[in-house]
Amino acid sequence: MRSTKEANVEGKTVLLRTDFDVPIKSGRILDDSRIKESIPTIKYLLRNKAKVLIITHLGRPNEREKKFSLAPVARRLKKLLNMPVIFISDILDKKTKDKIESERAGAVVLFENIRFYEEETKNNFKFAETISLLGDVYINDAFPVSHRAHASVDAVTRYLPSFAGLALEREIKELSKIKNTPHHPFVVVVGGVKISDKIGVILNLAKIADYILIGGASANVFLKVEGFGLGDSLVEDRAKELVLKILRKYSDKIVLPIDVVVSSSLNSKKTETVDITSIPSKICEPPQAVYDIGPKTLIKWQDIIKTAKTIFWIGPVGVFEKPLFSKGTRMIARTISLSSGETVVGGGDTVSALDLFRIKKFSHISTAGSAMLQYISGEELPGLEALERNTK
Repeated sequence: MRSTKEANVEGKTVLLRTDFDVPIKSGRILDDSRIKESIPTIKYLLRNKAKVLIITHLGRPNEREKKFSLAPVARRLKKLLNMPVIFISDILDKKTKDKIESERAGAVVLFENIRFYEEETKNNFKFAETISLLGDVYINDAFPVSHRAHASVDAVTRYLPSFAGLALEREIKELSKIKNTPHHPFVVVVGGVKISDKIGVILNLAKIADYILIGGASANVFLKVEGFGLGDSLVEDRAKELVLKILRKYSDKIVLPIDVVVSSSLNSKKTETVDITSIPSKICEPPQAVYDIGPKTLIKWQDIIKTAKTIFWIGPVGVFEKPLFSKGTRMIARTISLSSGETVVGGGDTVSALDLFRIKKFSHISTAGSAMLQYISGEELPGLEALERNTK
């Protein structure tokens, strides 16, 4: 892939694909991290006298619903850049090209939600060609959507010289270290609800990792496969065969909880810490569910993490939104943040937990979800393939 810094953008109009898919409630942005990630790329283009046209999306709209409008993003971007941001509601309007051409170099334009057009998710070439006529150069700075073969990510690169944005480059650089050249001991921490999403990551990293710590509901499948009854705990039964495959190959590297925090419900004020060896008798009658890792597990995992020179963490290890079940995730986050080694964390729920606990001292925090998982798993990403193809 060619870097933004290799592009000749002076006096040019740049189509910049970003990922501004931020949480918005009642017109208010709750977290602007994804917007901030592309600010360095935007400012670099402005310093080099380019006109910047930003294409992005919000959610998965079926039609032009107001709740999916990027108008609040335009306002936040204006504040972050401390300059005017022109908001254009229809990228296909016949007057749009004239409007853009009338703007001077150094202008910033944000188009309305690109997913308001069904051609976007269908990777429609004609749609992509029409969009391409608005600019001279294309830059992809949206790693979190680079696993999508969408028109503004894939097809558009067939019509313009295409480059990788600074945020996308940083993601690739940091994640490549994890899957290709980690320093040892290399510790992987896996949590979250769905283990099926992370099977590829585990199988790929288990080849080189020293330890893989598995917590959260993701661990429940492993425990159930090993014969433990889990009461009302969330268990992704469809992942059993995949989990068995992992255990057959890498059981020596997998570290499961040795005790857990259980309760009759998420809203209960009464909790109990149970050794795994006491399951199922302790949580099946009456039914209880696992909501966090226990104190013995936490100590064991912290000791392992403290030895690491590279740590990769995806997914909280408990229901961190509830104070009674937040300790495991909070303490794991704190322990990783204190590491002197390479620390890469990511995934939407992980980032939400870090925001809640106000812990941000890591080598790299990835806001990407599925794209990150696919990249670490060794899968090809259409957006990256498109940039590579464009150089040939």
